[in-house]
Amino acid sequence: MHDLPKERKTFFFTDMEGSTRIAQRLGEAYAPVLERYRAVIRSAVGHHRGREIDTAGDGFFAVFSSPDDAILAAIAAQRAFVVEALSGQTPLKIRMGIHEGEAILTPNGGFIGLEVHRASRVCNAAHGGQVLLSDATAAAVRAYLPEGVTLKDQGEYRLKDFDKPERLHQLIIPGVPADFPPPRTITQTHIIAVLPFRNTMGEAKWDNFCEGMAEEIIVALGKIQGIQVISRAAAFALRHQSDDIKAIGRQLNATVVLSGSVRVSGRRLRIGAELIATDTGINLWSGSYNQPVEDIFTVQDDISGEIASALKVKLVSRQVRNNSSIQTSNINAYDAYLRGRRFYEQFSRQGIEFAIKMFQQAIEEDDHYALAHCGLADCYSYLYLYVEDSEAHLQTAQLHSNRALELDPLLAKAHVSRGIALSLNKQYGASEAS
Repeated sequence: MHDLPKERKTFFFTDMEGSTRIAQRLGEAYAPVLERYRAVIRSAVGHHRGREIDTAGDGFFAVFSSPDDAILAAIAAQRAFVVEALSGQTPLKIRMGIHEGEAILTPNGGFIGLEVHRASRVCNAAHGGQVLLSDATAAAVRAYLPEGVTLKDQGEYRLKDFDKPERLHQLIIPGVPADFPPPRTITQTHIIAVLPFRNTMGEAKWDNFCEGMAEEIIVALGKIQGIQVISRAAAFALRHQSDDIKAIGRQLNATVVLSGSVRVSGRRLRIGAELIATDTGINLWSGSYNQPVEDIFTVQDDISGEIASALKVKLVSRQVRNNSSIQTSNINAYDAYLRGRRFYEQFSRQGIEFAIKMFQQAIEEDDHYALAHCGLADCYSYLYLYVEDSEAHLQTAQLHSNRALELDPLLAKAHVSRGIALSLNKQYGASEAS
């Protein structure tokens, strides 16, 4: 068996969603429906230079020499099923999975191997009417997609019997339904969007504080294995849609959303938070905290831990968590940093100059505040790009991005700031890696 040749092919699997229910409902009339389904697939596969390998029940397996041809076959077949449904025939929802890889060519012309199984699992993860691609296939075809056809990143999911997660991509075909729940897998990497906490005090001066709550939680969640965190910019842009969790899930491809509210009374904080699944709207966890203002950092870390527990993912080691989940315990440094972020986001020369003063103040209060060093690095990168490309600006950006990484190697924002600074210094390989 080891002497059999390996070939690199694109593996194409399909099956019919709800085939058992359809068969029960139609009885003997199911046979022509099954044949019609196979005829559509065979026509699309043959027309685009594919080769049928096997059929079993409503399952169909074909191979292509080119991933581009497999994509064209999937597009043709899904459009045909849509047209048939519109013409009054029994609607068929066909899921499809496409994966490019190496497999062993058997003497009878079939293929066996791990990558064949991976392709089958990609198909199993799809919903009826959906076409899913593995990451390898998406990379191969992205630049050659037909006009109007696009890819939508679905995030990382663990496929049945595979240890490492697979990044899946949905093929978006004009004229074919494209709104589906998250892929159907045994377990998945959770994708969380953290919305800015609602300011229930009615005073604009607390907006920074409420956004800062969410930002610190984003930082802490970014260090938990099994969770991907939507960027602050993308999540905060949807703050006014917080009542429509399902819409947020669709727009951000998030599986869960965290929202909350903050009220300050005297020197005490009243914080409420809830974690909601975007596909069902079910509340997975909710918590309330009534603590002194000085305990804000502990509350943020507690919320992150509760989320990890609710999603049943493993926390990083307790030692790492204690050392770096909480960015600062200095309330003055925290306040200065939040003000700096607000000035920075004005993206004007004056705003950047004010932001530098605030970040410097935060560092004076706590020199180990990695996010404040990120802020300074970003400011000087901005000045280098848009105001004056001086060596001093570049070196300062390098200095503070380096310092941020030294303080917190797990901080995603530190890697972003470092990557920008390296790019400005024309160190493109190191920049991309960061």
